[in-house]
Amino acid sequence: MKKVYCKKCNFEFINTNKKICPKCGCINKVFVVSIEDHIKISDELDATVHDSQKNIKYEHINRNDSNISASISSDKNIMGLSIESKKRIDNFAEESDHTVSFVNIFNKINDSSYEIIEKVTEDYDYSDRTIKSEKDYPSKLYIQITHFDKEIIAKLGITKEFKDNRTIYQLLHNIRNAIKTKSRIDEDIKTHTILLLIIPCPIGQLSRKKIKMSKIQKFGFKEIWISPFHEVPFQINNLA
Repeated sequence: MKKVYCKKCNFEFINTNKKICPKCGCINKVFVVSIEDHIKISDELDATVHDSQKNIKYEHINRNDSNISASISSDKNIMGLSIESKKRIDNFAEESDHTVSFVNIFNKINDSSYEIIEKVTEDYDYSDRTIKSEKDYPSKLYIQITHFDKEIIAKLGITKEFKDNRTIYQLLHNIRNAIKTKSRIDEDIKTHTILLLIIPCPIGQLSRKKIKMSKIQKFGFKEIWISPFHEVPFQINNLA
Protein backbone atom coordinates (compact mmCIF):
# COMPACT_ATOMS: atom_id res chain seq x y z
CA MET A 1 0.00 0.00 0.00
CA LYS A 2 1.31 3.47 -0.91
CA LYS A 3 0.76 6.43 1.41
CA VAL A 4 1.58 10.06 0.66
CA TYR A 5 2.55 12.62 3.29
CA CYS A 6 3.45 16.28 3.28
CA LYS A 7 7.19 16.60 3.76
CA LYS A 8 6.83 19.69 5.94
CA CYS A 9 3.88 18.99 8.26
CA ASN A 10 3.34 15.21 7.81
CA PHE A 11 -0.26 15.68 6.64
CA GLU A 12 -1.52 12.44 5.07
CA PHE A 13 -3.08 13.02 1.65
CA ILE A 14 -6.43 11.31 1.14
CA ASN A 15 -6.41 12.40 -2.49
CA THR A 16 -2.87 11.49 -3.54
CA ASN A 17 -3.24 13.46 -6.80
CA LYS A 18 -3.32 16.79 -4.99
CA LYS A 19 -0.15 18.78 -5.66
CA ILE A 20 -0.30 21.19 -2.71
CA CYS A 21 -0.72 20.33 0.95
CA PRO A 22 -4.13 21.66 2.05
CA LYS A 23 -2.78 22.16 5.59
CA CYS A 24 0.44 24.16 5.08
CA GLY A 25 0.70 24.79 1.33
CA CYS A 26 3.93 22.84 0.87
CA ILE A 27 4.42 21.25 -2.57
CA ASN A 28 6.93 18.59 -1.45
CA LYS A 29 5.64 15.08 -0.74
CA VAL A 30 6.95 11.91 0.82
CA PHE A 31 5.84 8.60 -0.67
CA VAL A 32 5.82 5.58 1.63
CA VAL A 33 5.30 2.07 0.27
CA SER A 34 4.52 -0.38 3.04
CA ILE A 35 5.00 -4.13 2.86
CA GLU A 36 1.57 -5.37 3.86
CA ASP A 37 2.83 -8.29 5.21
CA HIS A 38 4.02 -10.62 6.83
CA ILE A 39 7.31 -11.20 8.31
CA LYS A 40 7.08 -14.78 9.43
CA ILE A 41 9.55 -15.98 12.04
CA SER A 42 9.87 -19.71 12.68
CA ASP A 43 11.58 -21.54 15.51
CA GLU A 44 14.69 -21.75 13.33
CA LEU A 45 14.79 -17.95 13.01
CA ASP A 46 13.63 -18.02 9.40
CA ALA A 47 12.09 -14.85 8.06
CA THR A 48 10.04 -14.19 4.93
CA VAL A 49 8.79 -10.85 3.67
CA HIS A 50 5.79 -10.74 1.34
CA ASP A 51 4.32 -8.00 -0.81
CA SER A 52 0.64 -7.06 -0.81
CA GLN A 53 -0.11 -9.91 -3.27
CA LYS A 54 1.36 -12.45 -0.83
CA ASN A 55 4.39 -13.08 -3.06
CA ILE A 56 7.70 -13.59 -1.29
CA LYS A 57 10.05 -10.65 -1.84
CA TYR A 58 12.81 -11.65 0.56
CA GLU A 59 13.70 -14.58 2.76
CA HIS A 60 16.33 -15.40 5.32
CA ILE A 61 16.81 -19.02 6.34
CA ASN A 62 19.02 -20.72 8.94
CA ARG A 63 19.72 -24.43 9.10
CA ASN A 64 22.07 -26.19 11.51
CA ASP A 65 23.19 -29.62 12.59
CA SER A 66 26.06 -30.89 14.73
CA ASN A 67 28.59 -30.02 12.02
CA ILE A 68 27.16 -27.45 9.59
CA SER A 69 25.74 -24.00 10.18
CA ALA A 70 24.23 -22.59 6.98
CA SER A 71 22.13 -19.57 6.15
CA ILE A 72 20.88 -17.77 3.06
CA SER A 73 19.55 -14.28 2.47
CA SER A 74 17.66 -14.18 -0.80
CA ASP A 75 15.57 -11.91 -2.98
CA LYS A 76 14.21 -12.63 -6.46
CA ASN A 77 17.58 -12.12 -8.14
CA ILE A 78 20.41 -13.16 -5.87
CA MET A 79 21.07 -15.48 -2.95
CA GLY A 80 23.75 -14.73 -0.36
CA LEU A 81 25.22 -17.88 1.19
CA SER A 82 27.04 -18.33 4.48
CA ILE A 83 28.16 -21.86 5.36
CA GLU A 84 30.50 -23.03 8.10
CA SER A 85 31.53 -26.57 9.02
CA LYS A 86 33.28 -27.61 12.21
CA LYS A 87 34.96 -30.53 10.48
CA ARG A 88 35.23 -32.08 7.05
CA ILE A 89 31.87 -33.26 5.72
CA ASP A 90 31.38 -37.02 5.95
CA ASN A 91 30.15 -37.73 2.41
CA PHE A 92 28.79 -41.18 3.24
CA ALA A 93 26.75 -39.93 6.22
CA GLU A 94 25.59 -36.93 4.21
CA GLU A 95 24.36 -39.19 1.40
CA SER A 96 22.49 -41.32 3.92
CA ASP A 97 20.69 -38.30 5.39
CA HIS A 98 19.65 -36.99 1.97
CA THR A 99 18.48 -40.44 0.88
CA VAL A 100 16.21 -40.78 3.91
CA SER A 101 14.68 -37.35 3.25
CA PHE A 102 14.22 -38.19 -0.42
CA VAL A 103 12.59 -41.60 0.11
CA ASN A 104 10.14 -40.17 2.66
CA ILE A 105 8.80 -37.53 0.27
CA PHE A 106 9.06 -39.83 -2.78
CA ASN A 107 6.86 -42.44 -1.11
CA LYS A 108 4.40 -39.81 0.06
CA ILE A 109 4.01 -38.27 -3.40
CA ASN A 110 3.77 -41.60 -5.25
CA ASP A 111 1.86 -43.52 -2.57
CA SER A 112 4.64 -46.10 -2.74
CA SER A 113 6.51 -48.15 -0.16
CA TYR A 114 10.15 -48.14 -1.20
CA GLU A 115 12.76 -48.93 1.43
CA ILE A 116 16.48 -48.20 1.45
CA ILE A 117 18.74 -51.22 1.06
CA GLU A 118 21.20 -50.90 3.93
CA LYS A 119 24.68 -49.76 3.00
CA VAL A 120 27.18 -49.83 5.86
CA THR A 121 30.24 -48.35 4.16
CA GLU A 122 31.16 -46.78 0.84
CA ASP A 123 31.63 -49.58 -1.70
CA TYR A 124 32.01 -47.47 -4.86
CA ASP A 125 29.27 -49.39 -6.67
CA TYR A 126 27.42 -47.66 -9.50
CA SER A 127 24.54 -46.59 -7.29
CA ASP A 128 25.21 -44.54 -4.18
CA ARG A 129 22.03 -46.00 -2.71
CA THR A 130 19.42 -48.51 -3.86
CA ILE A 131 15.76 -48.62 -2.87
CA LYS A 132 13.43 -51.58 -3.22
CA SER A 133 9.74 -52.39 -2.91
CA GLU A 134 7.71 -55.59 -3.01
CA LYS A 135 4.55 -53.71 -4.01
CA ASP A 136 5.71 -51.12 -6.53
CA TYR A 137 7.11 -51.10 -10.06
CA PRO A 138 9.94 -51.15 -10.69
CA SER A 139 10.84 -53.24 -7.66
CA LYS A 140 14.28 -51.65 -7.48
CA LEU A 141 15.53 -48.12 -8.19
CA TYR A 142 19.07 -46.80 -8.15
CA ILE A 143 20.00 -43.43 -6.66
CA GLN A 144 23.01 -41.45 -7.82
CA ILE A 145 23.94 -38.63 -5.41
CA THR A 146 26.20 -35.68 -6.15
CA HIS A 147 26.83 -32.11 -5.04
CA PHE A 148 25.73 -29.70 -7.75
CA ASP A 149 27.86 -26.78 -6.51
CA LYS A 150 31.42 -28.09 -6.48
CA GLU A 151 32.95 -24.74 -5.45
CA ILE A 152 31.10 -24.81 -2.12
CA ILE A 153 32.37 -28.30 -1.31
CA ALA A 154 35.92 -27.40 -2.33
CA LYS A 155 35.96 -24.30 -0.11
CA LEU A 156 34.49 -26.16 2.86
CA GLY A 157 37.09 -28.87 2.43
CA ILE A 158 39.94 -26.34 2.59
CA THR A 159 38.79 -23.50 4.86
CA LYS A 160 35.62 -24.97 6.43
CA GLU A 161 33.82 -21.80 5.36
CA PHE A 162 32.00 -20.50 2.30
CA LYS A 163 30.60 -16.98 1.92
CA ASP A 164 29.50 -15.79 -1.50
CA ASN A 165 26.50 -15.01 -3.70
CA ARG A 166 24.65 -17.10 -6.24
CA THR A 167 22.21 -15.90 -8.87
CA ILE A 168 19.47 -18.20 -10.09
CA TYR A 169 21.36 -18.45 -13.39
CA GLN A 170 24.47 -19.69 -11.57
CA LEU A 171 22.39 -22.26 -9.69
CA LEU A 172 20.84 -23.51 -12.92
CA HIS A 173 24.22 -23.59 -14.66
CA ASN A 174 25.67 -25.71 -11.85
CA ILE A 175 22.64 -28.02 -11.86
CA ARG A 176 22.85 -28.57 -15.62
CA ASN A 177 26.60 -29.26 -15.44
CA ALA A 178 26.12 -31.77 -12.63
CA ILE A 179 23.43 -33.62 -14.59
CA LYS A 180 25.56 -33.72 -17.73
CA THR A 181 28.61 -34.99 -15.82
CA LYS A 182 26.68 -37.78 -14.08
CA SER A 183 24.92 -38.79 -17.30
CA ARG A 184 27.98 -40.52 -18.77
CA ILE A 185 26.80 -43.98 -17.85
CA ASP A 186 24.99 -46.88 -19.52
CA GLU A 187 21.70 -45.70 -21.02
CA ASP A 188 19.77 -48.76 -19.81
CA ILE A 189 20.86 -48.19 -16.21
CA LYS A 190 19.87 -44.53 -16.32
CA THR A 191 16.23 -45.36 -17.02
CA HIS A 192 16.08 -46.94 -13.54
CA THR A 193 18.20 -44.26 -11.87
CA ILE A 194 17.09 -41.23 -9.89
CA LEU A 195 19.67 -38.47 -9.78
CA LEU A 196 19.68 -36.70 -6.42
CA LEU A 197 21.50 -33.35 -6.50
CA ILE A 198 22.47 -32.08 -3.06
CA ILE A 199 23.86 -28.86 -1.58
CA PRO A 200 25.04 -28.21 2.02
CA CYS A 201 22.77 -25.22 2.57
CA PRO A 202 19.08 -24.38 2.23
CA ILE A 203 17.96 -22.66 -0.97
CA GLY A 204 14.57 -21.30 0.10
CA GLN A 205 11.26 -20.93 -1.69
CA LEU A 206 12.30 -18.29 -4.23
CA SER A 207 15.08 -20.37 -5.79
CA ARG A 208 13.04 -23.56 -5.48
CA LYS A 209 10.21 -22.02 -7.50
CA LYS A 210 12.53 -20.75 -10.24
CA ILE A 211 14.35 -24.07 -10.53
CA LYS A 212 11.02 -25.88 -10.87
CA MET A 213 9.94 -23.51 -13.64
CA SER A 214 13.21 -23.79 -15.62
CA LYS A 215 13.61 -26.22 -18.49
CA ILE A 216 16.42 -28.68 -17.78
CA GLN A 217 17.67 -31.53 -19.95
CA LYS A 218 17.02 -34.96 -18.46
CA PHE A 219 19.88 -36.86 -20.13
CA GLY A 220 17.99 -40.15 -19.82
CA PHE A 221 17.58 -40.31 -16.03
CA LYS A 222 14.28 -41.62 -14.71
CA GLU A 223 13.88 -38.58 -12.45
CA ILE A 224 16.00 -35.70 -11.16
CA TRP A 225 15.59 -34.28 -7.66
CA ILE A 226 17.15 -31.46 -5.65
CA SER A 227 17.82 -32.02 -1.95
CA PRO A 228 18.93 -28.86 -0.10
CA PHE A 229 20.36 -29.01 3.41
CA HIS A 230 17.55 -29.63 5.94
CA GLU A 231 14.80 -28.75 3.45
CA VAL A 232 12.25 -31.02 1.79
CA PRO A 233 13.68 -32.49 -1.47
CA PHE A 234 11.79 -31.60 -4.66
CA GLN A 235 11.57 -33.00 -8.15
CA ILE A 236 12.50 -31.08 -11.28
CA ASN A 237 9.43 -31.55 -13.45
CA ASN A 238 10.19 -29.38 -16.48
CA LEU A 239 12.63 -31.81 -18.08
CA ALA A 240 13.51 -31.91 -21.76
